[in-house]
Amino acid sequence: MNKHLRLLLLVLLVHQIQVVGEHYNVLWVGNALISTGVGCSWMGGIGEIESMINDDSSRTGVTVSCVQVIGGNYRLIDHWNDGRAASELQNPTGLTYHPGITHYDYAVFMGWQWTNGTIRLEDQQTAVLFADLALSVGTKPVFFVHWEPDTNINYLVIDSYNTLYAAYAPSGALLLPICQSHRPIIQEKSASFLYYSTPNVEPTTSATYLTMCISYGIFTGYSPVGYPGQEVPCNPSIQASIPEWAYIRNQAENALFSFGHKSIITVPTGIAISNDSIDEGVSAGTNFAIFEAVDRDGDSHTYTLVNGVGSADNARFFIRNDTLYTAELLDYETVPLAAIRVRATDSHGLIFEKQFLIKVNDKNDPPTDIVLSNTDINENEAAGTVVGSLGIVDPNGNSATAFELIDGQGDDNNALFTIEGISLKVRLNSITRQIMFLLYESRQPMMGCHLVR
Repeated sequence: MNKHLRLLLLVLLVHQIQVVGEHYNVLWVGNALISTGVGCSWMGGIGEIESMINDDSSRTGVTVSCVQVIGGNYRLIDHWNDGRAASELQNPTGLTYHPGITHYDYAVFMGWQWTNGTIRLEDQQTAVLFADLALSVGTKPVFFVHWEPDTNINYLVIDSYNTLYAAYAPSGALLLPICQSHRPIIQEKSASFLYYSTPNVEPTTSATYLTMCISYGIFTGYSPVGYPGQEVPCNPSIQASIPEWAYIRNQAENALFSFGHKSIITVPTGIAISNDSIDEGVSAGTNFAIFEAVDRDGDSHTYTLVNGVGSADNARFFIRNDTLYTAELLDYETVPLAAIRVRATDSHGLIFEKQFLIKVNDKNDPPTDIVLSNTDINENEAAGTVVGSLGIVDPNGNSATAFELIDGQGDDNNALFTIEGISLKVRLNSITRQIMFLLYESRQPMMGCHLVR
């Protein structure tokens, strides 16, 4: 390989890396609580946030490096006064977490809310000081708040942080809307679902996992509902207490949407079909149903038939765009219910699969044969002598009550016989030879057939 070709490949590789991936350095400030991790807010879980995002980078294209200045202080004003966070913002080092960081893309300011209105106001005012400092060095502020599980206080917090976020959103600020998730969880599950007082718990209580899910959504742009990785590790006592990881992810998505993050990328959660039945016997290539994916972000979707559970009859159909077509003549007697499996794929490659049972409607099929119970008769039998009884072979199991002799190929001896009901009788008084060929027709409502014998 010559030097110029090697250089070209290297340039292409570097370009690909720049296009595919985004990396964010994130500084977390405030609301450390204490080292034993009492309650929900031990932000040792920041390391879990980093792992959750980075483990899914092949899908989202996003990685993060999280650095925290949280130890020893409860409130933002304490962090502002001790100067460590401000110094790290202005002169980044990465501390012991990611040494070598020279710039932070985002700085998360975690206010701590007490029932005391003065303390609440001080933390919000300090958040403004931090936000202004962050913007001055090219770092986007992210507002994030914990508070006591008291509904009245929560409403005050929501109003305050809505106002704070609205003021800085034009500058690229973000909001981690934990409060919008906590409130329905407390209402539906009770406060004990979120808050624990057991010392030395891992950073994987439900509230911290909720924080992880919302942080994942904010920084990757993907809904946590579609997170494909393993659930976070948890000690047995906590695992037994909080089995509903999917519930927490759903609440996180709800919070992201309720706070205006409408661009969050969601996974399709269902597929609807406009019609799930078709008459048998319609020609191949007949379209009869339209698919529509259920997807909260309103994304566009493509639809395909895929192998898997419930795909036994895929070959009898095909999909073009969002429309289902027959690929062959369908027969109720062969396949009264056709099983297909459909995949919806959105523009981000996220998928949902669903099995459908297509009902094939039974129609009144024509008879496939006419039978005569006896085809021999002695010569010189009297007129009116019964030769035999007529019947039909019918796919629907119907029987015929009326038959008629008709003109056509094989009718040479029709004049020698007559039909009454289902009986074939001798018409003339004298028949001198065995009749070998008869032509007769079965007549039923909405069907008819004839057979040369």
